[in-house]
Amino acid sequence: MIGKTILPLMVLSCFAAMGCNSRGPLPESSESERSPTTIGEEDESSNLSTQPDIEAIDQKVDEQNQYLADMKASQEQIEVLEASLVSLTSPATWTKTLTDLKAQYQTRDELDGKIRGESELVENLLSEARLALPAAIDRNLVVALETSEFKYNVFQQDYEGLTEKIRIYDEKTRESLAAVQTVGNFTFDALNANHFQEACPNGAINQFQGRSGMLVDRVVGVCGDDQLTAIGGVGGDLQTPRVCADGFVGKGIYGGAGDALDSVGLICAPESDLDGAQFTKLAVFGNEAGGTPYERFCPPRTVLVGLTGTIANNGDFLGSIFPQCQYIAGEPGSAATSGFFE
Repeated sequence: MIGKTILPLMVLSCFAAMGCNSRGPLPESSESERSPTTIGEEDESSNLSTQPDIEAIDQKVDEQNQYLADMKASQEQIEVLEASLVSLTSPATWTKTLTDLKAQYQTRDELDGKIRGESELVENLLSEARLALPAAIDRNLVVALETSEFKYNVFQQDYEGLTEKIRIYDEKTRESLAAVQTVGNFTFDALNANHFQEACPNGAINQFQGRSGMLVDRVVGVCGDDQLTAIGGVGGDLQTPRVCADGFVGKGIYGGAGDALDSVGLICAPESDLDGAQFTKLAVFGNEAGGTPYERFCPPRTVLVGLTGTIANNGDFLGSIFPQCQYIAGEPGSAATSGFFE
């Protein structure tokens, strides 16, 4: 969002003392050129028909300032709600917050639209007032118009300051979502031979393939037409692929784990509502009764784009697994098409 250019203050006081035009004082008319009666009638008619509407200008500027105050309040709520999402780990806890957040983004942007629309009207009123003022030649009107222009310019400065703050905030929020996020207490180390990390070249994981017995021996993530490098060994039994339904993508993983990975399953969510309560847990690979249960959802507005963790027993099976998540701009259900940042 870019604020409008600030109008320069008009230097109008010359009109209070004498007529003026762009080249200097207006020439005086001799009484012999016009009759006194005609002059009086024309002056009175001119003043009545071209009186600057200062009251209408001030009313519009007051409305603009109220819109600005409401817009600032919405932005403050957005920042509070965005910060609170960091601690929310599942649709059950974040659904209401996201609903409120989306409403605040929409309110903020609607108010910005009103301000931009009303600003054009205020500028038209100011232009009309400037044209009308030479005919009025009234010191009180000159001062009133200068005051109105000053109030409007102060408003424009405040508006441009807020819109710049919002632009920077939205940009940083997008960058934060666009960064790949690992869910869980794990940091990949490329120099550690027991660490793995596999990510989709495009899109999100929507299928798991693999092998398992009492533990998870191998997992392969599939992102549409792209199959990632297999993680783990060749033990256990080949499992039937677990595939998200049409229109669904990976939103997280769940299962059980102890000293090794007992089980892992794919959590799918609809592309049209990534962060709603409608998600599906596909059947796990491995022993669903083994280990301590875990459930790792991708953060709000992100999807499952990769897997990271550890392998064990010289790569025979998996020791741990963590989802890697990312916001994909323009994807169905992503922030770009769900009412955020618009």
